[in-house]
Amino acid sequence: MPKHKMILSTTEPNNNIPLIRIIQDDKNSQIFEAEIVEEGQLLDFDSKVVFFNAQIGPYKVRDKVETVYYDSSRVSYTLIDAFLQKVGEFEAWFSFADSEEPESDLFSTMRFNYRVLPGIRKNIWEGNYFWDLQELVEYYKRYKSLISSIVENKDFSGLIDELSEIDGRTNQLDNFATASKTDAEQGIATNKFMTPQRVTQQTDARLATDEEAKLGVNNTKLMTPETTKNFYDSNKVTKHFATGDLSEVKYGNIYLARMGDIVIMHGAMTTLDDAVEKNNNTFTPLVIPDGFKPTVETAVQNYVPAMFNVYFGRAKVDGSLELKVAMDGSHYHNIESSWTTADEFPR
Repeated sequence: MPKHKMILSTTEPNNNIPLIRIIQDDKNSQIFEAEIVEEGQLLDFDSKVVFFNAQIGPYKVRDKVETVYYDSSRVSYTLIDAFLQKVGEFEAWFSFADSEEPESDLFSTMRFNYRVLPGIRKNIWEGNYFWDLQELVEYYKRYKSLISSIVENKDFSGLIDELSEIDGRTNQLDNFATASKTDAEQGIATNKFMTPQRVTQQTDARLATDEEAKLGVNNTKLMTPETTKNFYDSNKVTKHFATGDLSEVKYGNIYLARMGDIVIMHGAMTTLDDAVEKNNNTFTPLVIPDGFKPTVETAVQNYVPAMFNVYFGRAKVDGSLELKVAMDGSHYHNIESSWTTADEFPR
């Protein structure tokens, strides 16, 4: 028998599984053998009842898996006629339950695709569920006592009640099978399956938007490394002013960096040869450009190594950077400061 081996995850998309092609006449001859993993590790599903499922058109087909290797986290299923009733490409998955009752399903693998190719026979008439003889026998065994008592007493109310219960269970199964978008976003439902689409919706709902990242007020959202880098890259601007960009200095460099509403400045320069210290003389090496100007006048630390001392200049609201001439002649000045700005963010 052809055996299709695969690794199926309950958490990761099954992107590495090639499309499986099966001829429609190949019933009871195609084996799906799957190793079940979760987060890249073998999944322990000891004592769980396993089902093979497929979405065929608008309907779901389901069959119990009889060959289960709990010690190695593997399942082996031989495809029956019910899964070959139509020609086309269909999604399939394995689900795991506490019992054979449909609503007891706990979790499932991600879906993979198989394609049914036309054989020599005609397609089976499409129904809501494909019944085989074994299933009919099982249902007869389960309900034969009830049916016998109903027929003997000619009281069909019990049958009606039982049918209502079965119908209710079917509705529960439909609700159980797929989480809604809200279920996915809230992440609190314990009895719903997650399709790949729902997983994506849940992930999107958990990730912070650009606006939430900028405001920094949400404490429940996540930021991926890529998003974090993009956020900082898009909200950080730096400027370098070299000697040719500065005034009243012999040479130097000044750097401005804006992150959000914070501006950080540092730099180093030497005063002109004819600089004069007396009368508290100052020099203005730079007019801080728009996008970086302080909201209030801010002190600038100005260290002069030749004097072994720290002086203070100021960054004014109009952008003027005023520094004190520490001594006559050309001497080295090392500056640093930071402030907030209300300027529009420069792009």
